[in-house]
Amino acid sequence: MPYPYFDGYDKYILHQSSNLYFDEVSKKYRGSFSISGQYQKELGYGTGVEFEFQPVPFFGIFLEQTVLKKNSESVTNLKAGGKLALLQYTKFSLYGDIGWGNISGDTSLSVGNGLLLAALIRSYPFRPFSLEWKNTFCFNPQKECWESYFGLGVFLNRTEFFSTYKYLRTINSKTDDLLKKSHGISSGIRVHF
Repeated sequence: MPYPYFDGYDKYILHQSSNLYFDEVSKKYRGSFSISGQYQKELGYGTGVEFEFQPVPFFGIFLEQTVLKKNSESVTNLKAGGKLALLQYTKFSLYGDIGWGNISGDTSLSVGNGLLLAALIRSYPFRPFSLEWKNTFCFNPQKECWESYFGLGVFLNRTEFFSTYKYLRTINSKTDDLLKKSHGISSGIRVHF
């Protein structure tokens, strides 16, 4: 059937029913790999790579890396951890992430190692479009970082072409002073499996 929209069904991802059984048409696992070009006004140009894999119905893993460079300065944003699938419907999916984050490079943006918490909403409203909104918090005793992005995708079978708008802000944990903010866009390709 056409991916990700099964004809005659309201889902392609895991579908949680009230009795916690799964319909036969549901995928038993899901994953994706993406690569993107990125531009942030304050941080420059770069690339991003993301990997997600959900081998069991409610839990998965994620790994993300973004590298941006402007003049002689560069910023590396790394994230890794577990992904909990809280709600799994085609029209509205909610995920919670917990893990490790590290932003290094530009000293005003650098957070260092910290705890990462995130909430991700995905929706496949109608063929062939997808929507995605993610808020990520990374913090340690010295600094806190908040990253938010909104994305729009278009599917061609299992391949998704997407664009996002991203906002990033770092503050001092003790004084709540703004250290740096940045915003920009990215575009890329994501393959679902």
